[in-house]
Parts: sequence; C-alpha cells; structure tokens
Amino acid sequence: MNKNFSKDALASKIERQDLSPVLETESSTKGTSYAEMFNPAALPLPRLPWLIQALTDLEEESEFKAPLVVALLPILGALATNIRFDYYDGEEHSLSFMTCIQGETSSGKSFVKRYVDLLTIPFLEEEDRLGPQTTSISALCQKMQITCGKHLFTFYPELAVLVQHSKRGSWANLNQFFCLAFDNSIYSQEMISRQGTWSGTIQLLLNMLATGTPDACKSFFNGNAIEGGMLNRWIVTELPDRFGEPMRRFRPITEDMKYEVGSAVLWLMEQGGQLAFPPLLEAIQTWVNQKGDLAKATASKAVDEFRKRSAVNGFRAGMLCYLLEQYNSTLTEDEIVNFGLWVAEYTFCNHMSLFGSRVDKAASDHQRINGHRVPYMLPMLPKQFTREDVSQLQTKLGNSNADPKQNISYWKQIGCIKEVVKGLRYEKVV
Repeated sequence: MNKNFSKDALASKIERQDLSPVLETESSTKGTSYAEMFNPAALPLPRLPWLIQALTDLEEESEFKAPLVVALLPILGALATNIRFDYYDGEEHSLSFMTCIQGETSSGKSFVKRYVDLLTIPFLEEEDRLGPQTTSISALCQKMQITCGKHLFTFYPELAVLVQHSKRGSWANLNQFFCLAFDNSIYSQEMISRQGTWSGTIQLLLNMLATGTPDACKSFFNGNAIEGGMLNRWIVTELPDRFGEPMRRFRPITEDMKYEVGSAVLWLMEQGGQLAFPPLLEAIQTWVNQKGDLAKATASKAVDEFRKRSAVNGFRAGMLCYLLEQYNSTLTEDEIVNFGLWVAEYTFCNHMSLFGSRVDKAASDHQRINGHRVPYMLPMLPKQFTREDVSQLQTKLGNSNADPKQNISYWKQIGCIKEVVKGLRYEKVV
C-alpha cells in the first residue's frame, strides 16, 4: 500500500494541517500565500493504474508526471464512454473530465500532444468523435448527436483560440454550456428560421483537454467563469517555469508500447454498464466533509467552492482507476481509493493556488454588514486572536475606521469563531 495517501494518512494530514492560510497580499500578518499553503507540487504521486503508469514512465522529468496524469483523464474517460456510476447524492455520472495545463511560452506544455495522438487518432477519429477546435455550440451539439450518446473529445493546443471564439455571439453561453457538459445534462435548442443552425435535444457528453499561457488562462477563467461555476469543473494545473533550462528529452514510444496501449484502449472502448466501488465513495465523502471543516475554520469562500467539484473529479478519476484495474490488476483496493483522493486533493490545491485569492477577494467585495463592506480577514488571523489583532489587521488593509466588533460579531453569528475569554480573546472553530 502507498502509505503517503492511505485514507487514514490523508485524514491525519488534514487534521494536522495549519488552518490559517492567508490571502496573497503584502499586508499579510503571516506572510503565507495560498500558493505556498496549497502547493500541488508538494503532493507525491500515488501508485498509478497500469496504463497511466506506463505512459507517465515516458516522462523523464518528475514535474511533468502529475500534469500528465490529469491530462490523460479526459482522453481515457472519452474512450470508456459507456461506463456509468452513481455519486453519493444518487446522481448518475460518466467519465467526463475537462483539463487545462497552464504554462509560459516554451514551457513544454505541448508535451501532451503525443499522448493525444497515441490514444485518440487511431481510435476516436474512426468513430468521428474528435471535436473541432473552432466551432459553434450548434456545431458541437450536431456532432454529439451524430455520435449517438458517446463522448466527444476536443483538444485545444492553444487555449487562446477558444478564448477568441468565446467572444463571438454564437459562444455567448459558453460558460453555461461547459457547466452542463461536465454535469452530463440534457440540452435543448430550438431554432426556427436560421439555416444551418442545429435544433434538438441531446445529453451533453464532452471531454476537453487544453493548454495555454497564463494570459490565455486568465482570460478564459475570468470573473464570469468563476461566478458561473465553470472554473470549478475544470482541472487546472501549472507547469513550472523552465527559463534557461536545457532542452527536454523524451523517451521513445516503442512499437511494443503502441501495441500494449492500443490493446488497452480497444478494451476500454468495449466496456459499458454500471460500476460501483463503495470504499471510494465513502473516502471521497469524508474528504469533502473535511474540506468543509477547513472552509468554516478559515471563512474562505474559495475553499468551500473548490472542494465540491474537486471531489467529483476525484471520484470520477477513482472510478476510472477501478475500471482500468479490471483490465490489468496492479493495485490494491486502498491504492485505487488513494488515486481518487490524490486527484481530488491535486485539483483542489491547484485551484486554491491559482485562483483562491481571486475568489475570496471577490467574495469580500460582496460581503456587507449594515451597509459596510467586511473584508475576508479571518483567514489572515492566527488560530486565537484578540479584538486588537482584528483592529491592527483592518488598519493594514486600509479600513482603520471600521469597528472590529462588527467583524467579530458576524464571525460568531455564522459559527466560525468562539469566545475563549469573554470580550477579549477568540478562537477559530474547526
């Protein structure tokens, strides 16, 4: 068993975690940013199912292995398009994933292309299940209708192309469309007079993999994408800056490797029906509840938002792992669970590291008491604090005229803090 990410070890890790992350601001009292607090690079890889392990072994540099794992999810999920399973809320899910790899120009993010070519061109192209990179929602729906209930897979090697098309009139509802696709919702569109426009009702089954620069990602995952919930549904990871580094070396894909991978792919495409793996469901439910405790302890809107869909992605990834083990069993049941938990934690940490501050700062702009804006200061305070601590922090944040009692009263009201010494000292509630 991989001791690093067993269920008990992960639970213990979360319980011991310092629940005082702070916003990325120079006025921070702790000097700790979300990027430091939730560092995805600090998560060791779990044991991987055979097919994913074989592909990640082709990468010589360790920093590319974790991004490759999550990049493979939408491809493998599309191949196993006929698999279904129930989440703990009773809703039926499929292996739907949306992954974006962010990296500077010449960071090496195009490394995923050879895996796209290896896994999709010989197989999905034959079934006409490769989605175009530049198209309208109507065209996507029309192609999904042609595939007769199978997942469409689309690869965007330049996310900027998708950003440009999202600004056009026909892409006005793009954020909502991607949200519905992740949820495998039923989608209807009726056009009466416009020639060439699709009309009908389908289930949205769309898996996507994209790579883009930080600017492209910032434009794509903008305020509307955050507020509308689209960002939550994507797995977003960041490659390290390779400024001045030597050219990358790639291990070759041998003919034997192509044969072994091809056999596994054909097997995935033949699978169908309902799966169930209760240990994973139980572990994911525990994980998301623990993150709920973290949200309450830090009064962080970002933690609360990102934990839920991170859990969904982790559960789906765990079910994919469970399926792959039916083809070539190399993992124990605990290791299958650990893989799902790792994807959930990795997705969550990436979201917090890249977008947590934006979400919490936006939330603070909307939080008001008696008409006054109340900053999201609680994450920036120590475990125990005084009214004077709050007052000093307000001054650093440029809000020295506000009464700290208002913040303290509100935090007590919503159950985030308790009184340790009446009127003098308070403590965050885990």
